[in-house]
Amino acid sequence: MEKNKTQLDAIIIGSGIGGLVTATQLASKGAKVLVLEKYIIPGGSGGSFKRKGYTFDVGASMIFGFGENGYTNLLTRALKDVNERCETIPDPVQLEYHLPNKINLSVDKNYSNFISKLIDRFPHEKEGITKFYGACRKVFNCLDSMPLLSIEDPTYLFKVFLKAPLSCLGLARWLPINVGDVAKKFIKDPELLKFIDIECFCWSVMPALKTPMINAGMVFTDRHVGGINYPKGGVGTIAEKLVKGLEKLGSKIRYKANVQEIMIKNNHAVGVRLINGEELFAKTIISNSTRWDTFGLNNVKKGLVKQEFVGKNEFVWSKNYKPSPSFVSIHIGVDKNIIKSKFQLPSYYC
Repeated sequence: MEKNKTQLDAIIIGSGIGGLVTATQLASKGAKVLVLEKYIIPGGSGGSFKRKGYTFDVGASMIFGFGENGYTNLLTRALKDVNERCETIPDPVQLEYHLPNKINLSVDKNYSNFISKLIDRFPHEKEGITKFYGACRKVFNCLDSMPLLSIEDPTYLFKVFLKAPLSCLGLARWLPINVGDVAKKFIKDPELLKFIDIECFCWSVMPALKTPMINAGMVFTDRHVGGINYPKGGVGTIAEKLVKGLEKLGSKIRYKANVQEIMIKNNHAVGVRLINGEELFAKTIISNSTRWDTFGLNNVKKGLVKQEFVGKNEFVWSKNYKPSPSFVSIHIGVDKNIIKSKFQLPSYYC
Protein backbone atom coordinates (compact mmCIF):
# COMPACT_ATOMS: atom_id res chain seq x y z
CA MET A 1 0.00 0.00 0.00
CA GLU A 2 1.84 3.10 -1.24
CA LYS A 3 1.67 6.46 0.52
CA ASN A 4 2.79 9.84 -0.70
CA LYS A 5 5.87 11.05 1.13
CA THR A 6 5.47 14.73 0.25
CA GLN A 7 2.76 16.53 2.20
CA LEU A 8 0.22 18.09 -0.14
CA ASP A 9 -1.88 21.13 0.66
CA ALA A 10 -4.83 19.82 -1.33
CA ILE A 11 -6.01 16.82 -3.31
CA ILE A 12 -8.79 17.48 -5.80
CA ILE A 13 -10.88 14.58 -7.08
CA GLY A 14 -11.90 15.13 -10.68
CA SER A 15 -10.57 17.45 -13.37
CA GLY A 16 -13.80 19.06 -14.50
CA ILE A 17 -13.57 22.81 -15.05
CA GLY A 18 -14.65 23.42 -11.44
CA GLY A 19 -11.91 21.13 -10.13
CA LEU A 20 -9.24 22.63 -12.38
CA VAL A 21 -10.14 26.23 -11.56
CA THR A 22 -10.06 25.36 -7.85
CA ALA A 23 -6.67 23.71 -8.31
CA THR A 24 -5.17 26.58 -10.29
CA GLN A 25 -6.50 29.20 -7.89
CA LEU A 26 -4.89 27.37 -4.97
CA ALA A 27 -1.63 26.80 -6.88
CA SER A 28 -1.45 30.46 -7.92
CA LYS A 29 -1.47 31.35 -4.23
CA GLY A 30 1.40 28.99 -3.42
CA ALA A 31 -0.40 25.76 -2.50
CA LYS A 32 0.92 22.36 -3.56
CA VAL A 33 -1.99 20.61 -5.28
CA LEU A 34 -2.61 17.19 -6.81
CA VAL A 35 -5.59 16.62 -9.14
CA LEU A 36 -6.76 13.02 -9.56
CA GLU A 37 -8.64 12.19 -12.77
CA LYS A 38 -9.91 8.68 -13.49
CA TYR A 39 -10.18 9.31 -17.25
CA ILE A 40 -7.32 9.87 -19.73
CA ILE A 41 -8.03 13.55 -20.52
CA PRO A 42 -9.02 16.56 -18.36
CA GLY A 43 -12.17 18.64 -18.53
CA GLY A 44 -15.08 16.33 -17.67
CA SER A 45 -18.14 17.64 -19.51
CA GLY A 46 -15.94 20.58 -20.52
CA GLY A 47 -13.53 18.32 -22.39
CA SER A 48 -13.11 17.32 -26.04
CA PHE A 49 -12.46 14.06 -27.87
CA LYS A 50 -11.25 13.29 -31.39
CA ARG A 51 -12.66 10.87 -33.97
CA LYS A 52 -11.49 10.46 -37.59
CA GLY A 53 -9.89 13.90 -37.72
CA TYR A 54 -12.82 15.70 -36.10
CA THR A 55 -12.78 17.27 -32.63
CA PHE A 56 -16.03 16.97 -30.67
CA ASP A 57 -16.96 18.70 -27.42
CA VAL A 58 -18.07 16.28 -24.71
CA GLY A 59 -20.77 18.57 -23.39
CA ALA A 60 -20.73 22.35 -23.24
CA SER A 61 -20.23 24.25 -26.48
CA MET A 62 -21.88 27.56 -25.53
CA ILE A 63 -19.04 29.23 -23.68
CA PHE A 64 -19.38 32.36 -21.57
CA GLY A 65 -16.66 34.04 -19.52
CA PHE A 66 -14.12 35.07 -22.17
CA GLY A 67 -14.93 38.78 -22.07
CA GLU A 68 -12.32 41.39 -21.20
CA ASN A 69 -14.19 43.74 -18.86
CA GLY A 70 -16.21 43.59 -15.65
CA TYR A 71 -16.43 40.63 -13.28
CA THR A 72 -18.33 38.08 -15.38
CA ASN A 73 -15.27 37.13 -17.48
CA LEU A 74 -14.48 34.21 -15.18
CA LEU A 75 -12.54 32.09 -17.69
CA THR A 76 -10.36 34.98 -18.84
CA ARG A 77 -9.45 35.75 -15.22
CA ALA A 78 -8.93 32.10 -14.20
CA LEU A 79 -6.50 31.54 -17.08
CA LYS A 80 -4.73 34.85 -16.47
CA ASP A 81 -4.05 33.83 -12.86
CA VAL A 82 -1.82 31.01 -14.17
CA ASN A 83 -0.38 33.06 -17.05
CA GLU A 84 -2.41 31.31 -19.74
CA ARG A 85 -4.98 32.41 -22.31
CA CYS A 86 -7.17 30.79 -24.94
CA GLU A 87 -7.42 32.12 -28.46
CA THR A 88 -11.13 32.36 -29.21
CA ILE A 89 -13.48 32.84 -32.15
CA PRO A 90 -16.37 35.27 -31.49
CA ASP A 91 -19.74 33.68 -32.28
CA PRO A 92 -22.04 36.22 -34.01
CA VAL A 93 -25.06 33.95 -33.48
CA GLN A 94 -25.57 32.08 -30.23
CA LEU A 95 -28.76 30.18 -30.98
CA GLU A 96 -30.89 29.50 -34.03
CA TYR A 97 -34.51 28.78 -33.09
CA HIS A 98 -36.77 26.83 -35.47
CA LEU A 99 -39.98 26.37 -33.51
CA PRO A 100 -43.64 25.58 -34.28
CA ASN A 101 -45.84 28.22 -35.95
CA LYS A 102 -42.93 29.37 -38.11
CA ILE A 103 -40.95 30.97 -35.29
CA ASN A 104 -37.52 31.17 -36.90
CA LEU A 105 -35.27 33.43 -34.88
CA SER A 106 -31.53 33.81 -34.35
CA VAL A 107 -30.04 35.18 -31.12
CA ASP A 108 -27.48 37.65 -32.43
CA LYS A 109 -24.63 38.96 -30.31
CA ASN A 110 -26.00 42.42 -31.05
CA TYR A 111 -28.68 42.96 -28.41
CA SER A 112 -30.71 45.49 -30.43
CA ASN A 113 -30.89 43.15 -33.43
CA PHE A 114 -32.19 40.29 -31.29
CA ILE A 115 -34.83 42.42 -29.54
CA SER A 116 -35.94 43.92 -32.85
CA LYS A 117 -36.41 40.46 -34.37
CA LEU A 118 -38.43 39.32 -31.38
CA ILE A 119 -40.63 42.43 -31.49
CA ASP A 120 -41.16 41.94 -35.24
CA ARG A 121 -42.51 38.44 -34.49
CA PHE A 122 -44.60 39.61 -31.49
CA PRO A 123 -45.35 43.31 -32.17
CA HIS A 124 -48.22 43.38 -29.65
CA GLU A 125 -45.72 42.46 -26.89
CA LYS A 126 -43.17 45.18 -27.63
CA GLU A 127 -43.43 46.71 -24.15
CA GLY A 128 -43.37 43.33 -22.39
CA ILE A 129 -40.32 42.12 -24.34
CA THR A 130 -38.44 45.34 -23.58
CA LYS A 131 -39.27 45.20 -19.87
CA PHE A 132 -38.51 41.48 -19.45
CA TYR A 133 -35.10 41.54 -21.10
CA GLY A 134 -34.50 44.91 -19.44
CA ALA A 135 -35.01 43.24 -16.05
CA CYS A 136 -32.46 40.60 -17.05
CA ARG A 137 -29.98 43.38 -17.85
CA LYS A 138 -30.51 44.93 -14.39
CA VAL A 139 -29.55 41.62 -12.78
CA PHE A 140 -26.48 41.37 -15.01
CA ASN A 141 -25.37 44.92 -14.22
CA CYS A 142 -25.36 44.03 -10.51
CA LEU A 143 -23.37 40.85 -11.16
CA ASP A 144 -20.88 42.61 -13.40
CA SER A 145 -20.08 45.28 -10.81
CA MET A 146 -19.03 42.96 -7.96
CA PRO A 147 -16.39 40.27 -7.37
CA LEU A 148 -18.21 37.20 -8.71
CA LEU A 149 -17.72 33.86 -6.94
CA SER A 150 -21.27 32.72 -6.26
CA ILE A 151 -24.50 34.15 -7.65
CA GLU A 152 -26.90 32.15 -5.47
CA ASP A 153 -25.32 32.02 -2.00
CA PRO A 154 -26.71 34.63 0.44
CA THR A 155 -23.71 34.11 2.74
CA TYR A 156 -21.32 35.06 -0.05
CA LEU A 157 -23.40 38.12 -0.94
CA PHE A 158 -23.18 39.24 2.68
CA LYS A 159 -19.38 38.93 2.61
CA VAL A 160 -19.04 41.22 -0.39
CA PHE A 161 -21.69 43.64 0.80
CA LEU A 162 -19.15 46.15 2.09
CA LYS A 163 -17.30 46.10 -1.24
CA ALA A 164 -20.35 46.67 -3.41
CA PRO A 165 -23.38 47.44 -1.21
CA LEU A 166 -25.67 48.77 -3.95
CA SER A 167 -24.96 45.83 -6.25
CA CYS A 168 -25.57 43.34 -3.43
CA LEU A 169 -28.87 44.96 -2.50
CA GLY A 170 -29.91 45.03 -6.14
CA LEU A 171 -29.03 41.36 -6.53
CA ALA A 172 -30.54 40.13 -3.26
CA ARG A 173 -34.07 41.04 -4.33
CA TRP A 174 -33.81 38.63 -7.28
CA LEU A 175 -32.56 35.62 -5.30
CA PRO A 176 -35.96 34.00 -4.57
CA ILE A 177 -37.51 34.86 -7.96
CA ASN A 178 -37.79 32.62 -11.04
CA VAL A 179 -37.81 33.63 -14.70
CA GLY A 180 -41.38 32.45 -15.31
CA ASP A 181 -42.91 34.77 -12.73
CA VAL A 182 -40.99 37.76 -14.11
CA ALA A 183 -41.94 36.91 -17.70
CA LYS A 184 -45.65 36.57 -16.81
CA LYS A 185 -45.54 39.95 -15.10
CA PHE A 186 -44.68 41.64 -18.41
CA ILE A 187 -45.83 39.20 -21.11
CA LYS A 188 -49.29 37.73 -21.78
CA ASP A 189 -48.92 35.96 -25.15
CA PRO A 190 -48.73 32.19 -24.39
CA GLU A 191 -46.61 31.53 -27.47
CA LEU A 192 -44.04 34.11 -26.38
CA LEU A 193 -44.02 32.63 -22.87
CA LYS A 194 -43.25 29.24 -24.44
CA PHE A 195 -40.38 30.92 -26.28
CA ILE A 196 -39.03 32.15 -22.90
CA ASP A 197 -39.35 28.53 -21.70
CA ILE A 198 -37.14 27.23 -24.51
CA GLU A 199 -34.74 30.13 -23.98
CA CYS A 200 -34.26 28.83 -20.43
CA PHE A 201 -34.24 25.13 -21.29
CA CYS A 202 -31.37 25.50 -23.76
CA TRP A 203 -28.91 26.16 -20.91
CA SER A 204 -30.66 25.42 -17.60
CA VAL A 205 -32.50 22.28 -18.85
CA MET A 206 -35.54 23.57 -16.96
CA PRO A 207 -38.61 25.63 -17.93
CA ALA A 208 -38.82 29.30 -16.99
CA LEU A 209 -40.81 28.69 -13.79
CA LYS A 210 -37.94 26.54 -12.46
CA THR A 211 -35.04 28.69 -13.66
CA PRO A 212 -33.65 31.27 -11.18
CA MET A 213 -33.91 34.83 -12.45
CA ILE A 214 -30.41 35.56 -11.20
CA ASN A 215 -28.99 32.93 -13.59
CA ALA A 216 -31.09 34.13 -16.50
CA GLY A 217 -29.92 37.69 -15.96
CA MET A 218 -26.38 36.46 -16.44
CA VAL A 219 -27.01 34.34 -19.56
CA PHE A 220 -29.59 36.47 -21.37
CA THR A 221 -27.37 39.56 -21.11
CA ASP A 222 -23.78 38.35 -21.16
CA ARG A 223 -24.37 36.65 -24.52
CA HIS A 224 -24.75 40.19 -25.89
CA VAL A 225 -22.05 41.85 -23.73
CA GLY A 226 -19.07 39.51 -23.36
CA GLY A 227 -20.56 37.35 -26.06
CA ILE A 228 -20.13 33.69 -26.90
CA ASN A 229 -16.48 33.05 -27.72
CA TYR A 230 -15.51 29.57 -28.87
CA PRO A 231 -11.96 28.44 -27.97
CA LYS A 232 -9.86 27.46 -30.99
CA GLY A 233 -9.21 23.73 -30.95
CA GLY A 234 -12.38 22.89 -29.06
CA VAL A 235 -13.75 23.45 -25.57
CA GLY A 236 -11.22 20.94 -24.21
CA THR A 237 -8.54 23.57 -24.85
CA ILE A 238 -9.72 25.42 -21.72
CA ALA A 239 -8.95 22.40 -19.52
CA GLU A 240 -5.64 21.79 -21.30
CA LYS A 241 -4.55 25.38 -20.69
CA LEU A 242 -5.53 25.19 -17.02
CA VAL A 243 -3.53 21.96 -16.64
CA LYS A 244 -0.53 23.58 -18.32
CA GLY A 245 -0.72 26.55 -15.95
CA LEU A 246 -1.15 24.25 -12.95
CA GLU A 247 1.95 22.23 -13.82
CA LYS A 248 4.05 25.34 -14.46
CA LEU A 249 3.33 26.33 -10.85
CA GLY A 250 4.71 23.03 -9.59
CA SER A 251 1.43 21.20 -8.92
CA LYS A 252 0.36 18.03 -10.73
CA ILE A 253 -2.48 16.09 -12.31
CA ARG A 254 -2.62 12.30 -12.51
CA TYR A 255 -4.74 10.44 -15.05
CA LYS A 256 -6.22 6.94 -14.68
CA ALA A 257 -6.28 7.68 -10.95
CA ASN A 258 -9.63 6.28 -9.83
CA VAL A 259 -10.46 7.33 -6.26
CA GLN A 260 -12.31 4.64 -4.32
CA GLU A 261 -12.64 6.32 -0.94
CA ILE A 262 -12.13 9.60 0.88
CA MET A 263 -10.47 8.63 4.15
CA ILE A 264 -11.88 10.23 7.31
CA LYS A 265 -10.05 10.57 10.62
CA ASN A 266 -11.52 12.36 13.64
CA ASN A 267 -14.36 13.63 11.42
CA HIS A 268 -11.88 15.27 9.06
CA ALA A 269 -10.98 14.23 5.51
CA VAL A 270 -7.28 13.41 5.56
CA GLY A 271 -6.65 11.55 2.32
CA VAL A 272 -7.90 9.30 -0.47
CA ARG A 273 -7.55 5.64 -1.35
CA LEU A 274 -7.30 4.74 -5.03
CA ILE A 275 -8.87 1.65 -6.53
CA ASN A 276 -5.41 0.04 -6.72
CA GLY A 277 -4.93 0.44 -2.96
CA GLU A 278 -2.60 3.44 -3.10
CA GLU A 279 -3.19 6.00 -0.35
CA LEU A 280 -2.53 9.72 -0.73
CA PHE A 281 -2.75 12.33 2.02
CA ALA A 282 -3.26 16.10 2.07
CA LYS A 283 -4.33 18.87 4.43
CA THR A 284 -7.51 19.41 2.42
CA ILE A 285 -9.57 17.03 0.26
CA ILE A 286 -11.87 18.55 -2.37
CA SER A 287 -14.33 16.51 -4.44
CA ASN A 288 -15.24 17.70 -7.93
CA SER A 289 -17.11 14.44 -8.39
CA THR A 290 -20.90 14.59 -8.44
CA ARG A 291 -22.84 15.00 -5.22
CA TRP A 292 -24.31 11.53 -5.76
CA ASP A 293 -20.95 9.83 -6.28
CA THR A 294 -19.30 11.73 -3.42
CA PHE A 295 -21.92 10.88 -0.80
CA GLY A 296 -23.52 7.74 -2.26
CA LEU A 297 -26.99 9.18 -2.78
CA ASN A 298 -30.02 7.71 -4.55
CA ASN A 299 -29.03 4.64 -6.61
CA VAL A 300 -25.28 5.02 -6.11
CA LYS A 301 -24.43 1.95 -4.03
CA LYS A 302 -21.27 3.32 -2.47
CA GLY A 303 -20.03 6.89 -2.31
CA LEU A 304 -16.49 8.16 -1.84
CA VAL A 305 -17.45 9.10 1.73
CA LYS A 306 -18.61 6.24 3.94
CA GLN A 307 -22.29 6.54 4.79
CA GLU A 308 -21.60 6.91 8.51
CA PHE A 309 -19.88 10.24 7.80
CA VAL A 310 -22.52 11.65 5.44
CA GLY A 311 -24.71 14.37 6.97
CA LYS A 312 -28.46 13.83 7.17
CA ASN A 313 -29.02 17.00 5.17
CA GLU A 314 -27.53 15.26 2.11
CA PHE A 315 -30.13 12.52 2.21
CA VAL A 316 -32.92 15.07 2.74
CA TRP A 317 -31.66 17.00 -0.30
CA SER A 318 -31.50 13.77 -2.31
CA LYS A 319 -35.12 12.89 -1.47
CA ASN A 320 -36.40 16.32 -2.47
CA TYR A 321 -34.34 16.50 -5.65
CA LYS A 322 -36.29 16.17 -8.90
CA PRO A 323 -34.23 15.30 -12.00
CA SER A 324 -34.71 17.38 -15.12
CA PRO A 325 -36.08 15.80 -18.32
CA SER A 326 -33.53 13.87 -20.36
CA PHE A 327 -32.35 14.94 -23.80
CA VAL A 328 -30.17 13.59 -26.59
CA SER A 329 -26.98 15.22 -27.85
CA ILE A 330 -25.79 14.18 -31.33
CA HIS A 331 -22.23 14.77 -32.55
CA ILE A 332 -21.94 15.31 -36.31
CA GLY A 333 -18.77 15.89 -38.33
CA VAL A 334 -19.27 18.06 -41.43
CA ASP A 335 -16.71 18.53 -44.19
CA LYS A 336 -15.84 22.25 -44.20
CA ASN A 337 -15.75 22.28 -48.01
CA ILE A 338 -19.53 21.87 -48.21
CA ILE A 339 -20.24 24.85 -45.94
CA LYS A 340 -20.72 28.21 -47.64
CA SER A 341 -18.13 30.80 -46.62
CA LYS A 342 -20.75 33.28 -45.35
CA PHE A 343 -22.79 30.67 -43.49
CA GLN A 344 -23.19 31.51 -39.80
CA LEU A 345 -23.20 28.35 -37.72
CA PRO A 346 -24.63 29.00 -34.25
CA SER A 347 -23.63 27.13 -31.11
CA TYR A 348 -27.04 25.43 -30.95
CA TYR A 349 -30.10 24.75 -33.07
CA CYS A 350 -33.46 24.41 -31.35
